[in-house]
Amino acid sequence: MASSKRIVRKRLTKNIKTSLKILIVCEGLTESTYIEDLLGDISNVEIVSIDGAGYGKFKNYIESNEKLYKVFLVVADLDKAQPDLQTRKTSNGYHLLNGLITYLHKLNKQNTIFLSNPDIEYWIACSIGQENYTKDDLESMGYRKGDYVTTFLRAHNGNFHTAVQLANSNNVYYRKVKPGANYTLKREHLESRQSNLTDFLAYIQMLNQ
Repeated sequence: MASSKRIVRKRLTKNIKTSLKILIVCEGLTESTYIEDLLGDISNVEIVSIDGAGYGKFKNYIESNEKLYKVFLVVADLDKAQPDLQTRKTSNGYHLLNGLITYLHKLNKQNTIFLSNPDIEYWIACSIGQENYTKDDLESMGYRKGDYVTTFLRAHNGNFHTAVQLANSNNVYYRKVKPGANYTLKREHLESRQSNLTDFLAYIQMLNQ
């Protein structure tokens, strides 16, 4: 088990053809709660929230647990990688993110990262059919970050497949199409509203084949 008190729940189920141990490392409780509800019970998957603090914390956490798991999947926001709005200078977060991506790939080519811009709330908005909504718009509807996310989604008929249809998943900064593949980085899409969570369930399925 990972060395953190933020493990959401260890999966206990049948019908998994692999003993591959997977840890999904989420930026916060919103992400970990959403992913837990989405996946249901998968015996070889654990989920952890690192409670924010940036891309460097992801790397430090994975380094401290890399002997315990075969595959690491990261779920994070892209907001901390954006350039300064006034000066347009590249942020330190951008370099930290790229360092994390490089580290994940070198550690195991099956590792990957799922990024939403500006934040997970873009994906939540897409899930309820409102891809243009911001976090403020969601909050005006009663949304709250944290473990309330699943209650909100159920109240508004939120659905993963609706988000897949509506989210911008073509013009994305980072993409890895399948476990073991090389990844692509397209800086021209860094600031676009986007999410590659569209690939999340398919990626888990490919890992467990």
